[in-house]
Amino acid sequence: MTPSPVPTIVARVRAQSSMIGLVLVFGIVLAGTIAVVVLGAGAIEESQERVSQERTEKAMTQFDSKAALVALGSSNTQQVSFGADRRGSYDLEEDSGWLRVTIENQSSGDTTILLNETLGAVTTESANSTLAYQGGGVWRTAGEDSSVMLSPPEFHYRGDTLTLPVVTLSGESSLGDRASISHEKTIQKYPNASADLANPVQNRKVTVTVQSEYYQGWGFYFETRTEGGVSYDHGNKRVNLTLIDTNGHRPITAGLGVFGGGSGEVEIKGGNWDDALASYNSTAYTGTSAPGSGDFAFGGDIVTNHDLKFSAQVGIDGNVTTSGSVEFATSGNNLDIEGYLAHGGNLTFNSPSDSCSDFVTEWCNGNGSVESRDSIDAEVNDKIDTYESDSNNNNDGNSCINAADGLRWETGGCGTEITLTAGNYFVNNSGFQASDSSYKLILNTTDGDIDIALDERTFQIQNAEVEVVGNGTVEVYSTKRYQIQNNAKLWNEGWDADQLWLYCSSTCDSTPLEVQNSDVNAVFYGPETSQTQIEESDFYGAVATGGQVQVKTNSRIIFDTQLESQNVLSGPTLPSVSYLAVDYPIGGPATRPPGHRTSDRSISWAVTYSREKESR
Repeated sequence: MTPSPVPTIVARVRAQSSMIGLVLVFGIVLAGTIAVVVLGAGAIEESQERVSQERTEKAMTQFDSKAALVALGSSNTQQVSFGADRRGSYDLEEDSGWLRVTIENQSSGDTTILLNETLGAVTTESANSTLAYQGGGVWRTAGEDSSVMLSPPEFHYRGDTLTLPVVTLSGESSLGDRASISHEKTIQKYPNASADLANPVQNRKVTVTVQSEYYQGWGFYFETRTEGGVSYDHGNKRVNLTLIDTNGHRPITAGLGVFGGGSGEVEIKGGNWDDALASYNSTAYTGTSAPGSGDFAFGGDIVTNHDLKFSAQVGIDGNVTTSGSVEFATSGNNLDIEGYLAHGGNLTFNSPSDSCSDFVTEWCNGNGSVESRDSIDAEVNDKIDTYESDSNNNNDGNSCINAADGLRWETGGCGTEITLTAGNYFVNNSGFQASDSSYKLILNTTDGDIDIALDERTFQIQNAEVEVVGNGTVEVYSTKRYQIQNNAKLWNEGWDADQLWLYCSSTCDSTPLEVQNSDVNAVFYGPETSQTQIEESDFYGAVATGGQVQVKTNSRIIFDTQLESQNVLSGPTLPSVSYLAVDYPIGGPATRPPGHRTSDRSISWAVTYSREKESR
């Protein structure tokens, strides 16, 4: 019998199976090897890039610390090594970026450029980014149109003191393995007595502008060191930091305070009231109606650096202090000053037989001296500029404010009653107006304070009512005027004057405050040169202003004594500055230090670090 062929077939199949298995194993090993090589090469390259970047950052950080030694005055010259095995080159870009410092007088609007200098930068390419030393800091680009800070620049802001040693670079464009950092000459730009630039900074706005490829990193650092005041111009790669002086705003200590350099006198005409100026304490007062004569206490003072004139029937339940002269244009039985009179000028009487003791209960003395107060222009302008932006106000969230930023009293609006809740508001259009006896504006501070900014618009309340509800504060900032007339009423339950503050800048009209036939419970803080009129009205709180003031017939200013413990301003949206120190270098040509290799390059360090100046 012929043998079956099956075993042969089986053997052949087994042989092929063995061959295929060997090929598969070889393929798997080969694929794994290729994967390991490819992935490993990528990992090695990535690791090398990371190590290179870390080495570059370390070199830049060392450069920064060496430069600081020169700037601090510990050494006139320092050398730094970038490493012989470094990748890429280190270049000095003398024209890279600039820094400008300006100071603006908030009263006159005059602006002085204190400093405007090119910074320069030491740069090197690392992986997909650029690493740079500029302005005393180390920066890195992080993708397109973005940068981050690795080490802070020479910019020091502490409390209300700004110390700005400006760092600029000059030297040879291509650096070798080593570089020499040397200090040239430094001059102090601020303070500078010969240029009338002194500390403390008074009524000034200071703006620091940096133009740089790394402006976003600069801006981030400014934001971490200050609370606000940072703005960007992305198109021009610029960042601005703005600081203002907020000192010099004395607390409210008198019912009528008239300060500043305005011309004219303060005239108190009085009328039929026993007290043209008196006082009360709203902390102890709980009534919903206006405080009556039985609630008045001693302390309705007048403080001014203007001349003062008393005419008609006047009662002053307090002290009078003036740097100027005093005219008594009335007889002794029509004027009664319950406290003392301190004057800096002459005394003039209606009758030759009159004397100071005929009018003043305590004493008269020629030792009166009253200092001027600082302008509030910086704060008012800051609030208006900030709240004008829709992103910084709550206008869109209130249906009673129309698209033109005006109050909607009109038909189809909010009827006869409008409520503004906690937030910031910008009023434009026809201004902040309520002009009907049926109109009532409720400023509800239950959930927080309210700020209202009026840019060249009038705060006008005629024959209407404004009530502050809650325990918060309402602050109104205007560059126009306040008109409160025709039986208007501004008040809150308890008659706390510190719940409503009315501010007016120096650009306000010649008569920034006009009150007629109305009751007002507030604090008015006006410009230094103005004319304020109060007629047939009661003003519960305080009036602090400048220029000519007339308290006319049947009018009273009733001082809320709790204001003595209150700050004039709740605080600006811009950070404050009171003391400024700016150093600026005069550089010279850089030279290669002797004894260095041919590849060495020199950098002229163009400014020194200025120690924190505590000028207080």
